Amino acid sequence: MSEARLKHAGQVAVVTGGARRLGRHLCAMLARRGYAVVVLYRGSDAEAASLVEEIQAHGGTARARALDVAVEAQVRVVFEDISAREGHVDLLVNKDRKSTRLNPSHVSESRMPSSA
Repeated sequence: MSEARLKHAGQVAVVTGGARRLGRHLCAMLARRGYAVVVLYRGSDAEAASLVEEIQAHGGTARARALDVAVEAQVRVVFEDISAREGHVDLLVNKDRKSTRLNPSHVSESRMPSSA
């Protein structure tokens, strides 16, 4: 495993708008650096699935989840799922260009890494 990948091993990155264009490149880069990546997308099922396969084929960890960040109830459910499955979020990239409603407070504070 490369030094760059080791540096972020065990860390989780969540990227909204992650299935296409810039978001896709960000997800791939973060995976190469060792982050487990959660790709959040809206309406890009095939692109999200192919990105997850690509990341996994290169030894990374990724999964995709559909989300419309303009729907607060969906945001809450998705981040509860992320907290339950990944345990924490180390990096949040809100790249979704259609909405600014994504509220980091939807990630349980008890799941956030300590700053000590």
